[in-house]
Amino acid sequence: MQCVILYRSRCVDALTATWSIWKKFADASFRESPADAPCPVVPDGKDVVVLGLNFRRKELEHLYAECKSLSVFDHREALRCELMVTDGKPLVQAFDRKRSTAAQAWNHFHPDVRVPLLVKYSMDHALKLYKLPFSHEIEAFIASYEMSLSVWDELAKRFQFAEEDNGRLESYDPVVKEGTAILRYRCRPLRPTSYEETEKRVATLTSHVVKLRDALEMKGAPEAGPDCNFCREHTNQGYNCSTCGCKCHDVRILYIENQRKKVLEETIL
Repeated sequence: MQCVILYRSRCVDALTATWSIWKKFADASFRESPADAPCPVVPDGKDVVVLGLNFRRKELEHLYAECKSLSVFDHREALRCELMVTDGKPLVQAFDRKRSTAAQAWNHFHPDVRVPLLVKYSMDHALKLYKLPFSHEIEAFIASYEMSLSVWDELAKRFQFAEEDNGRLESYDPVVKEGTAILRYRCRPLRPTSYEETEKRVATLTSHVVKLRDALEMKGAPEAGPDCNFCREHTNQGYNCSTCGCKCHDVRILYIENQRKKVLEETIL
C-alpha cells in the first residue's frame, strides 16, 4: 500500500492514531505538520490518511481529486465537511465526538484486534473523560516522552504488562510511580521569599517602569525642531513628524528604542 499519512504535530491523540497505522503500514510516508498548516502537496495516485488536521473543505476536495483514496479521522465534529464520492474513488470520513482520533484509526485499520491500552488512555485524555485507572498519572507519564513513533511503540510495550495481567491495578505500579512524581513536580509550591527580598524586587521593577515611561514621554530626548512644533499644533489636521519629513522624528524614535533596550538589559527578574 503506497500510503501517505498526514498527522497533527505535538498532539498525543494524533500521534497515537499515526502509531496505529504505523503498526500495519510501517513503510508508509509519515508527515507531521501544525494543526492549521495548509495542506501539503502529495504525489498523485497515493492513498492518503488525514489525522487531526484543520484542512479546509477546498483543500480536502483538491486532495481527494489528486489521490487514489482519502481517509479522514477526527473526533472534532466541528471540522466535518461531507465530500461527495466521485468516480467510485474510496472515501472514508470519520468524525465521531465519542471516539478519539486514535480509537477510530485503530478500529479502522485493526478491526479484529483488541484496542491497546495506549489507545484507550489516549481517548480518555483526548475526550477529557478521565475514567480509566490512574488517568492523570498516566497522562503525565505519556506527555513526558519524546513524541516519535519509535518511542510510542516502546510506550505501548510498557502498557502490555497491565493487559496481560487482566488490568489489575497493581500492574500499573511502575508507570503510576513515574506519573505521580511528574505531577508532584508540576504542582510543587513556589519558593517562599522574605519580605525584604520582595520589597527589593518591587522597587527594582518600579524603577525600570519609570525609566520606560520617561523614555516614551520623551524626557531627555533631543529638542524638537520647527517642523515638529508645526506638527504638534496641527495634529488635528493629520500632521505628524513622519508626514512632514523632519529629521527630528527619526532621531526621537531612535532615542526611544535605545532607552527601551537599555532598560530591558538592566532588568533583573
